[in-house]
Amino acid sequence: MKSIKRIGTEFTGSISHSFQPFSFLETLEFDTMLEWEDWKLIGGTTAEFPRLKRLSLRQCPKLKGNLPLGQLQNLEEIILEGMKSLKTLDTGFYGSSSSRLFQPFPFLKTLSFTNMQEWEEWKLIGGASIEFPSLTRLLLCNCPKLKGNIPGNLPSLTSLSLKYCPNLKQMSPNNFPSLVELELEDCSLLMEARHSSDVFNQLMIFLNALRNISLRNIPSLTSFPRNGLPKTIQSLKIWKCENLEFLPYESFHNYKSLEHLEISDSCNSMTSFTVCALPVLRSLCIYGSKNLKSILIAEDVSQQKLLLLRTIKIEHCDELESFSLGGFPIPNLIHLSVCNCKKLYSLPRSINILASLEEMKIHDLPNLQSFSIHDFPISLRELSVGNVGGVLWNTTWERLTSLLELLIWGDDIVNVLMKTEVPLLPASLVSLKISLLEDIKCLDGKWLQHLTSLQHFDIIDAPKLKSLPKKGKLPSSLKVLNIKKCPLLKASWQKKRGKEWRKIAHIPSVLINGQMIT
Repeated sequence: MKSIKRIGTEFTGSISHSFQPFSFLETLEFDTMLEWEDWKLIGGTTAEFPRLKRLSLRQCPKLKGNLPLGQLQNLEEIILEGMKSLKTLDTGFYGSSSSRLFQPFPFLKTLSFTNMQEWEEWKLIGGASIEFPSLTRLLLCNCPKLKGNIPGNLPSLTSLSLKYCPNLKQMSPNNFPSLVELELEDCSLLMEARHSSDVFNQLMIFLNALRNISLRNIPSLTSFPRNGLPKTIQSLKIWKCENLEFLPYESFHNYKSLEHLEISDSCNSMTSFTVCALPVLRSLCIYGSKNLKSILIAEDVSQQKLLLLRTIKIEHCDELESFSLGGFPIPNLIHLSVCNCKKLYSLPRSINILASLEEMKIHDLPNLQSFSIHDFPISLRELSVGNVGGVLWNTTWERLTSLLELLIWGDDIVNVLMKTEVPLLPASLVSLKISLLEDIKCLDGKWLQHLTSLQHFDIIDAPKLKSLPKKGKLPSSLKVLNIKKCPLLKASWQKKRGKEWRKIAHIPSVLINGQMIT
């Protein structure tokens, strides 16, 4: 199919009033037709595809555009991708009819343009007609030469996504009364520095039904509208908007519907963050905040508890020094991740009373002080730890009776576990992973043999490791041993004989770098 240049009557057959070659076809997809140049629609598209609902044209770089797709009255979805020969989408795209009542695309719900490298102009039909009266989702992604406007009258549009369209100049938010989801990414001319805040302000004024807002890679954006965001907002995600000043804490009480908040490599002026005024928040994620020094969940226990908060992730905040829960405000927290915060010296004292906490991840906190196993809640089911400063590991983990999965990063913790006379890990473990063992050459078996429920054991990135525990020291319950980036172990096992091989020969499944060897 890659060599086809033209599709015409040989594809559809002869057209007559009594003959419809694809009477019941609902989905038509063309993909990677590299030489296809022209599609001759004999007799009109309606006659050929009377019930077509979904049309996809992907990676057809020589296909000339302006097919009269508007005549396909039942179309609900159009996907155009990688059509490099298309420069202008003119009025022919909408079809033509002698009837003044003709309505193109009456049922079209989704319209997607992706990787249209040469597309420069989108001509609209104008007048009283509405090009897409039923359109609910419009996506423009990687259309670097597209200029001008997008259709301005889309009464049914609920989702608008504009990505990598640097020359797109304008949009008319007052004509999107139903818009619920807005995604803007790298639209530099639309949000150019001299009026980006004005554009965003207009968007927020007219789009008062918005629930989901995503902003990515818009360094020119410096502030939110003076009157804030729509009160209906449920999800706010901000990526790589370094110069954007975050919403003032005093305005948080206006956002009683905000459930998901993510700030990534953005809002560099933010030095502190307090959560308690967002009563229905379900997830909080802060990544790469350059100047953030303190995070406070609630100022005191008398404040309203964050009953719906399930997830907190704080990562790569190099200046973060303090993280406090402020009492007992988040009784239903399930996931907690605090990683790569070089200056953080303490974790919240009240973590051990979070009765719902099931998954916890603490990595690369070199200045962490005065934290021990007793500070973990007994409800934990998954724990991932590594390079966490002064944490005390040389006490028993027996109280963590619900712990099923443990991931350990680095030599320090493993060395402590191997040196103790009394086994420390809880017997409830089903899965154990150890990774980034830079200097460990041999694993002792005393710290493992009591793990009678252990089924999966992973060793990842241990370049000097050449020996596993003696035969009989690995748990007999072990079903899967997975080794990755351990060259010395790999070399000793390849021949499937010798002392090292006998240590693992009884394990049903042994994998080396993803390949099963037993």
